[in-house]
This record gives sequence, structure tokens and C-alpha cells, in this order.
Amino acid sequence: MIRDFPLLSRNIFHAYADSSMPDDSGDGRSWATAKKTLDGLITVLPEMAINHVVIHLKGTFDLVNYLVFGVSTFSGLNLNIIVDGGDDVDILDGPYTATGGTTLSVIDTARSWTPNQYQGYSVEILDGALAGYMQTIDTNTATELLISVPWPSSPGTAQYRITRPATVITSSSNKWLLYGGHHTYMLWFQRLRLTGSASIGALTGAKLNVMWFGDTIFEGTSRISPNASTNLSWYKYDPINVSGYMESTKVKKAVGLLSSYATPYSPRGNTHFIYGPNVINGLMDFEDCVLNFGSGRYKKIKCTNTIVKNYSPASNSKRIISGSDAIGLEAINSSITLSSIVTSVDSNSTHGIELKSSIMSVSGIVISGSGNGGVGIYAHANSHVQLEKANMPTVTGTVGDAAVNDPTDPETWADIEAADGLISAQEGTRIDLV
Repeated sequence: MIRDFPLLSRNIFHAYADSSMPDDSGDGRSWATAKKTLDGLITVLPEMAINHVVIHLKGTFDLVNYLVFGVSTFSGLNLNIIVDGGDDVDILDGPYTATGGTTLSVIDTARSWTPNQYQGYSVEILDGALAGYMQTIDTNTATELLISVPWPSSPGTAQYRITRPATVITSSSNKWLLYGGHHTYMLWFQRLRLTGSASIGALTGAKLNVMWFGDTIFEGTSRISPNASTNLSWYKYDPINVSGYMESTKVKKAVGLLSSYATPYSPRGNTHFIYGPNVINGLMDFEDCVLNFGSGRYKKIKCTNTIVKNYSPASNSKRIISGSDAIGLEAINSSITLSSIVTSVDSNSTHGIELKSSIMSVSGIVISGSGNGGVGIYAHANSHVQLEKANMPTVTGTVGDAAVNDPTDPETWADIEAADGLISAQEGTRIDLV
């Protein structure tokens, strides 16, 4: 995430809106002269930008109209547009002193939270070796906060608090904040909270490479349009076709159900996504996220430092990862859990599934597929695959059903079952049967 914008290689056009201002009379070019409304802010933005554009927001903004920020950038300059909510947070609980913890949790036996009360929000460490670290809460019990991405070390008995972004975009009339420009390299939404029926996305005909979200929480019935595409392809938006949106009407926090013919989509950093029935035609590239995905068809999924789980769709649903020009499901330093769903991994030009320093657990599931150009499941670089012996997968590849990175040939599932798994002593990688 571009928090303080150090990576931007050119001068930056800054625009500011603060809902506490008395009106829109300021020029919108500093906090002291900030606009009051998003409508006023949009009048400040250039139609054609030769610099990166950062839209700074503070406070609560009510969308009463459809708003389009039609900033285009000069082709070939790789310019970014960033909508940033700043560092302000709402403190939902705390500060408290933890009674313990692990690299994946904060434990406080003095608390009595409602289970999943803070799912999708953030836990921030306030002192000790991890002071300043913040992670997304995956789930919580009465006394424990379970996080999405591990701490570098256990927080121990550090002080902590539970927060969410303080900058809010809301609507009571189902209005959208839309990007409508051309030639933007990346469109970022970060450190924001969407409530009510406020939604964000891109207008029909907008062109950009990729759309990213970080430290962003979607509540209520807020939605996003995820159809950002590479090579300045068309970014599609259809306000009538609900299946073109990501909806959050069925989850408490974070993002809800994605139902979209989406092309490459790359959320980054502390963002919690739950995907329902999908059709994904291009690369989905996730980093430092929690991804819950259900039935549907995916062309390629790449996960780095990401936790992947099931959305728990209907038992007769089927997840398909197929037709990729590379690996079907690629996991790097990630955790993959597949259960209670039929999954087909087929027709990928190399491996069906490849893991690097990752864990994959498969249970109560039928996993199948054929026509992969490499190995069905390839585990290496300190990875661990755990499969139910009573329900062995049938996913195959032209050079083997499964393999670890040893100087041996890939094995068939029958061979693996007879040998109770595979192990690579040189990499500490294994495929276990349970």
C-alpha cells in the first residue's frame, strides 16, 4: 500500500476534502483550504494529469449523487490515482493489556467478546517490540483475536486496541463514486470504510491497468466493481447487472460476494475478501490478504502471504480453476484450506496447483482435473500438503499427478497412497495422507 507515497516517481497533484469544513469555498489544495464535499473536491481535479494524483479524505462523506472523477493520465507515464483516507481511526475497543498471544493471535482472558464481533477490523499493537504493527482480524472468540497475517513475533503482554478506518464514504440512496478516466496505471482505494449503500468502482469505458484496495472495510450493502484489466483494456461497469458487482450484503465486515466476469484484479495489504460464485477470466493476484472464495470458474489465482479459505457454498457447487496460461492456483507463503466442495483444476498449461513455502489442507472434498501441462499438485520450497487418504484427489498432469522437489519422478496418486505420501528431505517439503 502507498501509505506515505514514497514510491511515486513524479510530482504529485494533491487534493483535499474534509467534511468538518464549513463549505466548499476553499481551493481544495491543502487541509487548511480543503473542500467540504466530494462534489466540491471533484471540481478541483484535473481532467488530464501529468503527475500522480492523491485524493485525501477526512471525515464522513454522504453520496447523494453519482460522482465521477474523470482524471485521465498521459499514456505511457504509468501514473497512479490514489483515494486515501489517512491515518485517523475509530477506536472500537481498548486499549487493553493482552494476557498472552502467538504470532497469529492476541489473547486477553479479561475480555468477553461476542464471537466474530470484530471480524474484518484491525488490531493494533501499542507498545513493546511490535509497537505500531496493525493486522486484520480474521475471527475472534470471547478472549482471542485471530489475525490474517502473522506478526513477526508474539505480542506477548503488549497493549493493544481494536480499530477501523475513520474516513467514511456512505449513502442512503445507493450512489456510486466512480473512476471515469483513461490510461491510469493503478487506481488505489486505501484506509477507507464504506457504509450504507455507498459503492465505488469505474464507469463504463474507463481504462486502467489494475485496481487495488488496502485497509478498506465494506459494510452495509456497499459494493465495488472489480473489472480492472491489464494493457489499458476496458473497465466495465453496469449499474443494472448486479452480477457485475462485489456485494457485501451477506457478510458482517470486509467485502462480500463477487459475481463478475473479472479480468486481472490485485488487492493488496490488510484487506479481507470473501468471494462467492465467480467467473474470473484473468489473473487474480492477492498479497497480504484473507481470501474466502466459493464456487465458480477461475482462470488463475496467485496468492502471496495470503490465507485462502472456503466461502462454504452449497454442497452441489463446483469450483473450477482452468484454462490458465500458467499455474492454475499458485500459493507463495500462503495457507490454503479446501473443504466440503467439488473442485476441478484442469487445462492449465503448467502445474494445476503449485505451492512454495505454503500449506494446503484438503478435507471432505472431491478434487479432480486433467490436461494440466505439468504436475497436478507440485509442492516444494518447504511446503506441506495434507490430504485425506480415504478421499484421494484425481487431479493429474502430463508429467505426474503429484511431486515434491527431489530428483525423483512425479508419482501417481496410487503410488503416493501406497507409500503413505511423499517427502523431500532437501527442501523439507511433504505430501501427507491422513
